[in-house]
Amino acid sequence: MTFLTDWREPCATHELGDLERTDFAFEFLRRNPDYRHDHARTERRIASGEVDGRVARKEFARRWGLHFPGRSQHLLPRPGSAVAG
Repeated sequence: MTFLTDWREPCATHELGDLERTDFAFEFLRRNPDYRHDHARTERRIASGEVDGRVARKEFARRWGLHFPGRSQHLLPRPGSAVAG
């Protein structure tokens, strides 16, 4: 994923042309103050133990219409499974 520092810079025209649709969508969202506020709030609630991280992130994704096709469920830890470390 490509991150643009400032879309207003002259070199950004070329960089914007190289973005995939998902990259462009991410660039749009990461500049949205409501999205950023909601993301920070969600992460604070997870860190405080107020909510389960998996559930909270799933709800966050639903609120913002985020969908991750092709993400393998087998890569996610199963409840009760040991995590190698």
